[in-house]
Amino acid sequence: MRCLSIRQPWAWLIVNGHKPIENRDWSTDWRGELLIHAGKVFDDAALDGIRDFFPHVFRQLPQQ
Repeated sequence: MRCLSIRQPWAWLIVNGHKPIENRDWSTDWRGELLIHAGKVFDDAALDGIRDFFPHVFRQLPQQ
């Protein structure tokens, strides 16, 4: 099983089906199930963008 560490609140958005893709600058041949690990660091700078792109879930997001 493979695992990908992602900062909050991105991990929450992916796990709850609001963000169906994760873009990385490296490629992989892996296809199949993947575990999502919510990293310890919270991405405070992303909150404004999330408010714009995901307004319907903004109030449900985990807070730091």
